[in-house]
Amino acid sequence: MLGINGFGRIGRLVLRASIENKTGVKISAINDPFMDVKYMRYQLLHDSAHLKARFHVETYDQGLIVDGQKIRVFSAKQPVFFGLFRMRFHGEMHKLKVL
Repeated sequence: MLGINGFGRIGRLVLRASIENKTGVKISAINDPFMDVKYMRYQLLHDSAHLKARFHVETYDQGLIVDGQKIRVFSAKQPVFFGLFRMRFHGEMHKLKVL
C-alpha cells in the first residue's frame, strides 16, 4: 500500500506509473488539500505532458476509482505524523509508510 501526499505533477506520475506499468504497487490514498476530486480526475485524464490517460477514471463520494481500484482522497494540511499516514478504512486504523 502506498499513499501519495500531493497530487501535482509528481503525484500524478506515481499514480500513472503504478497503473500503466502493472507494478503491483497499490495506491490506497491520495492527500491534497488544494485540489478537489473532480479536478484530480480531470488532471489525471488530460495531462498536458503525458497526453490522455489509457485507463478509466471516475469519482465516488470518498475519492477516485482508477481502473476499478478505489483510491481514498483526503484533504489534510498536515497528514504526516512521524513518517506515517494514518487513516481509517471501514473502522480499522491503517498505517502507510511515506516514502
